[in-house]
Amino acid sequence: MKNLLLIFISILVLSCRKDPPTPQGNYNPIGITWELHSARVFVDNLDQNQKIYYDHFGPNRTNSNLDIFSPSQNQFDMLTAGQTTWRFASASSDFILDGYSTYEYNYLNSGSVFNVFGLENGSARPVEMLYCTPDELHVKVYTSYGNDGQYNYNFYSVLSFVRAGNTKPPIILDVPPNYSYGGILYSQIGTETSKLTGTTWVVTKYIQNLQTIYTNDTLNFVSDNTYTINGSQERNYLLSEQVISNMRTLSLYQFTTLGGDWEGRIQPTFLQDGEINNADFNDLFIVTRRASVFMQRIN
Repeated sequence: MKNLLLIFISILVLSCRKDPPTPQGNYNPIGITWELHSARVFVDNLDQNQKIYYDHFGPNRTNSNLDIFSPSQNQFDMLTAGQTTWRFASASSDFILDGYSTYEYNYLNSGSVFNVFGLENGSARPVEMLYCTPDELHVKVYTSYGNDGQYNYNFYSVLSFVRAGNTKPPIILDVPPNYSYGGILYSQIGTETSKLTGTTWVVTKYIQNLQTIYTNDTLNFVSDNTYTINGSQERNYLLSEQVISNMRTLSLYQFTTLGGDWEGRIQPTFLQDGEINNADFNDLFIVTRRASVFMQRIN
């Protein structure tokens, strides 16, 4: 009788356990460190019935965010080509991000989806496995809704990883029907960059860690991609457009005011207005570092 009871319990446990997903390619991604190679976002304009997909990365653009309308501050959502890594631990339920941040994961939909949970704001990220071999992994993640102030959108991203140490690019998955290509998610605007050339701005203050720092650093935009700060040697910058929301992105490299390479979202009318007020800037390499920047045009 005791043996029959043990057998019954074993059958019950096995019937309730969900096996890890095995995507197309017939290989399981558990226990491997995966390095992000490329990413695409698929955007469906629900009001105009228009479907467009974009590359997250491109020339001079190695950082992006899974939320293309209001960039998320969850580390999971911040993407860096060639640096972001994922690992689903084989001996535990740990999901390891970038080699040091650890969250938990389980399986959904009868084991067809990895669910990463316990993120910084208590949220979770379902990760659908699309295709996997010993050398590459493709997943669908962050299916969500957004609004650019005029239209409503549904969007999701497809991330393509390679096994860490593998130099062979992954295959390119087929694009879903009816989607047209829109280019790089943040595309450079030559005309506006040219307008920035020859202008001079003063950083009047910035707010970081609830502390306001007043400064008088002068930025002189010498060319379409170089600037000086307080008369120092030239360094690089990039002015680009966020395709979906029409906001501008200003990337300042070796921006000594904040100490590093920084990128900020600014209003599209900043050149005409002659000022940048309370713009949210992020460190390009230490994604948790943020500052609100105030700048005034003087020439």
